[in-house]
Amino acid sequence: DVLIQSDVLHLKNNRPVKILLRSVDVLHNWYVPQFRAKMDAVPGVVTYYWFEPNKVGEYEVLCAEYCGVGHYAMRGGVIVQDEKDYDKWLSEQETFSDLVAKRKKLKNGDTKLAKK
Repeated sequence: DVLIQSDVLHLKNNRPVKILLRSVDVLHNWYVPQFRAKMDAVPGVVTYYWFEPNKVGEYEVLCAEYCGVGHYAMRGGVIVQDEKDYDKWLSEQETFSDLVAKRKKLKNGDTKLAKK
């Protein structure tokens, strides 16, 4: 498993994607205008939809549902890449086994915080 903690999704071009959405607070709406697709994120429910990006590029993710005072900051990104660039990006990401091995090397009392 690859661990990604980011506001940006990297997707392979011409490959179907299933997006799972959930909210812990209020109704949100995950929307990428260029994909002509949006879906509600409903508190307490996992919603999903399928789409297939067909054009390489960078796209902005917006919340299309007024969700409160932080609505203006509900942004993210999607980067659609060809197979070669996607595979290169994926190979640079940390795996779960890498994380476990790194944690075992740390001595008791040591703290190491890293964000890529």
